[in-house]
Amino acid sequence: MIFLAIPIVLSLYMDKTVFGGFSFTEMSWMTLAVAGIVLCTLRLLKGPTSPDRAVAVDTAATVTTAFLVLLGSVFGRQFYLDVALVYAVLTFIGSVAIARFLEGGF
Repeated sequence: MIFLAIPIVLSLYMDKTVFGGFSFTEMSWMTLAVAGIVLCTLRLLKGPTSPDRAVAVDTAATVTTAFLVLLGSVFGRQFYLDVALVYAVLTFIGSVAIARFLEGGF
């Protein structure tokens, strides 16, 4: 839990340009989002059961949606927010379909 608090506390005091024109806050949140996607991918590959893999895919899609919203905020483009909204809706439909398939509802 402490690893989540460190970027938040540091971002309050260090809002300078760090790399490529991004502030420390933006870089921190992008790094956490990418780390979340990587961890979900590891669970997807290692998951011992199908429901574990389904949850990993759903979580990775949620983190990816948050990453797209973050990119839209950083770059100031409305297009990323539109893509994130469509991606979230399609991901929800896919998650429901996977859940029904795993329960034998098809």
